[in-house]
Amino acid sequence: MADKKISELDSQTGAQTADDDVFVIADVSANVTKKITLSELDNALAARDFNFGDNTKLLMGDSNDLEIFHNASDSIINDAGTGSLKLQTGGSTKLEVTSGGVTVTGSVTGSLTGNADTATQVFVTDPDPDTDANHFILGVASTSSGNKAVVLDGGVYFNPSLNRLYSNSIFISGSPTSNGFVGFEGATSDSFETFLYANDPTADRAIYLPDASGTLTVTGASQNVSFGTLTADGGISVDNITIDGTEIDLSSGDLTLDVAGDIILDAEDNGKVQLHDGGTYYGLLRRDNNDFQLYSIVQDGDMVFRGNDGGSNVTALTLDMSAAGAATFNDAVGIGMAPDSAVKLSVSGAVGPTNGSAGSPTHTFYGDPDTGMFRAAANTLAFSTGGTERMRIKSTGDAGIGTGGDFTYDDITGSGAGLVIGSSSVSSAGIAIRTGTSGTSRIYFADNSGSADARKAGSIEFDHSTDDMTIQAEDDLRLYAKEDVVMRGGTYTFDNADGSSEYARIDSSGNVLVGTTSNNSANAGHGFQPDGFVYHTRDGGAMLRLNRLTSDGDIQQFQKDGNTIGTIGSNTTSGQSLLDIASEADAASNMRFLTSSGSSLSEAMRIDSNGAVTKPLQPAFQVTKNAHQSNLAVNTNHTITFETEIFDQNGDFASNTFTAPVTGRYQLSFHIYLDNVDTATSYYEVQLVTSNTTYFFPFSANSLSQDATFWHVSSSILADMDASDTALMKITLSSGGTAQTDINQVSRFTGFLAC
Repeated sequence: MADKKISELDSQTGAQTADDDVFVIADVSANVTKKITLSELDNALAARDFNFGDNTKLLMGDSNDLEIFHNASDSIINDAGTGSLKLQTGGSTKLEVTSGGVTVTGSVTGSLTGNADTATQVFVTDPDPDTDANHFILGVASTSSGNKAVVLDGGVYFNPSLNRLYSNSIFISGSPTSNGFVGFEGATSDSFETFLYANDPTADRAIYLPDASGTLTVTGASQNVSFGTLTADGGISVDNITIDGTEIDLSSGDLTLDVAGDIILDAEDNGKVQLHDGGTYYGLLRRDNNDFQLYSIVQDGDMVFRGNDGGSNVTALTLDMSAAGAATFNDAVGIGMAPDSAVKLSVSGAVGPTNGSAGSPTHTFYGDPDTGMFRAAANTLAFSTGGTERMRIKSTGDAGIGTGGDFTYDDITGSGAGLVIGSSSVSSAGIAIRTGTSGTSRIYFADNSGSADARKAGSIEFDHSTDDMTIQAEDDLRLYAKEDVVMRGGTYTFDNADGSSEYARIDSSGNVLVGTTSNNSANAGHGFQPDGFVYHTRDGGAMLRLNRLTSDGDIQQFQKDGNTIGTIGSNTTSGQSLLDIASEADAASNMRFLTSSGSSLSEAMRIDSNGAVTKPLQPAFQVTKNAHQSNLAVNTNHTITFETEIFDQNGDFASNTFTAPVTGRYQLSFHIYLDNVDTATSYYEVQLVTSNTTYFFPFSANSLSQDATFWHVSSSILADMDASDTALMKITLSSGGTAQTDINQVSRFTGFLAC
């Protein structure tokens, strides 16, 4: 039945007695009520089981705090409230489950039977084995059997009074990486530990810890003991030591190997005997096949042989490894003979070096390996400096200096030259004739005819006292070259025959000067500068004369990049000689005239290809109003305002005023249009006001038959103005009117520089 309720009745119902507890079962939907006593309900429940399906819960408490159910796999008792789940006996809690864990009050007893493999096992899990505070503590009371607090299978037991673990044997399995080890905690927790573990050996091994005699015995096939560092202050006594990849280190003192026979260092298979210092590998002894090697390992580390000479330590021989093993002996060396103390090298027999080369001569000098003598060819000696051949002596006795072995200049005389200096393969060559600082060096060109002076037909002479060079010839001195003749130096002068007068010079800056010795226009003469600038200076008379003979044509041309852009020439028309100035830049060329403001150039005038003349900087302006100027007051002088610039050629008009940029005569014009001219006003007066003069233009209004709706006044003047003078327009209304006159916005004010 749906919507059924069971409730306990506080009062009796029907025929029930006072001793009966009565329950009412109500079917609300059917509006049916049935009654049952407690004894009847007990009898009904005692004869039946209660069957709850999966996940069907038995709920207890006002808020369903206790749940009992089965979820198809597990049976669950859940305290869903805020308290604990408790198991009690005699009103005392023995087991309490809280959100933090399980609390057991009293002892937990049980029977663990079987052997080590089959016994009932109890597992305790440490949630955080790295933290001491969370370790699981198992406490077991001591027994009377040897204080064995914990006994495992009879073979392992713990003695709490001695804090020791006893066993006949302990077997540890695993690798170091899988926790197969015995660890010893140091005095500082979790800071310093000692671990014992075993890698996979090649066979069973046994280690016997020291007995009462202090002996450490290792047994096994190889009987090996490995140490990172072995410290034995009392010494080590062994019959045989085999060291494989390890070290013997002494913290102090010396290591002495004292044997009755030989000391043998045996490194098999071409192995090395290494020498170290402070851990640094610096040398080795080794056998390489049948060779014995003494090897310096350190980069560029020398091999040094030292000994005792009469009580003094000396270095007898040094092999420089930074120089491919170059040998340095301390004193004289003898080859095939005893050394001669007077020389450093004594050789018995011939020394047969290689031929060598200019860059590596066979006979050279200390610290200068590319300077010396070498064999250039059979029966030919050559000498080099700085790695370049400078001189060669041939088998014929001919010598060449700076020839590089090239004797092709032998045929200059047809019979050969005994001395050749330089060749086509060298960059420079020469002969030096040297004297004292006040002497004179000379080269004479002579023949065998006439007197001694006559035979000296030419000479080259240098005076060391004046540093002057003189080239002299009895007749002409000619300079000949297939191409250019180049002269370099300071100033070149061109004098008359006896040297008394200078005609021209080329100074050290490349200026060609004629009739003057200074490169400036302050002195009379002519100058041609290397940058193309030409000047002519003269006091009196014409500066430059360009004379065209007979026919007309160009007298001077002006070019750019080789193209003519303008000319000045002569033209005869109707018997009259004219000067033509033409711009010929293109078919429709213009001619411009520029002026300077001090910092830049500006176009002042242009003549175009049609002959029209324009002057871009010519002052000119035209201004007008942008609105009526209304209700002019009577008996008041009003400035006429012009707010709009139609044009202002040179930017000279501002604030209703024109300012003359240069002194001149200016054409000024105005057209003033008036609205509402009042006939009651005796007169109107328009004024053109300049800094020098005021120009008046009055007219009578009362001569009009009626008030004029529209009236205009126009005029112009040629005003004489200085630079910075101003010009503006004004108007005055005399007395009598009603002051309603306006200046119409079509009024204009214009002006320009006439001359």
